[in-house]
Amino acid sequence: MKQITTFSLRIFSNAAIAVVFGILLAGCYAPKVHTAKNGLVDFSRYKTFGVLPLSAAGSGVDPVTVAKLPVSATHAVQKAMTARGLSEVARQKADCVVNVRGEMFSHVVVSDWGYTAPIGGPARRGWVYRYPDTNVHKFENRRLIVDIYDNSSHEQVWTGWVEDSSIPGSSVNLDAFEQKLHKILEKVPSAVKVR
Repeated sequence: MKQITTFSLRIFSNAAIAVVFGILLAGCYAPKVHTAKNGLVDFSRYKTFGVLPLSAAGSGVDPVTVAKLPVSATHAVQKAMTARGLSEVARQKADCVVNVRGEMFSHVVVSDWGYTAPIGGPARRGWVYRYPDTNVHKFENRRLIVDIYDNSSHEQVWTGWVEDSSIPGSSVNLDAFEQKLHKILEKVPSAVKVR
């Protein structure tokens, strides 16, 4: 029988820790779905749905995304709503209407804790000049939103959304978009079991 050395055990334990850490981190990045609904609405009365026209146009959105996002979103909505027992009909004849939209907010965060680094100071090879310790960070908050409206009253009866932050100017990842949209649509209230 071959003897296991401490070195091989150390490698195995480090690999196991890395796998567990990776799984935990993957769980941390799952988007949190927020929802709000009108508590007075009986969702079991909705038998049909329509989808509002979708647009992915906007500043900084590449042409490939503009072409693919509306199609992908429409298919996801159709699949989720039919899984809840609703049938798709023309928007004008539907009991409820689904709207998918996105929002993007640019933020600049300036952190100044009141401490400043010295204006200059000695270094190994001469004098070094520094600036005050103020951090400036730019990022975008992106929000993917699904709204459901009662078609007879035109009032919003449900909304669900996810948020995330990204680097300004980064492109929309279609796979991540679809996953987030599915997560939102899983939360749509239903009077029947999801198939």
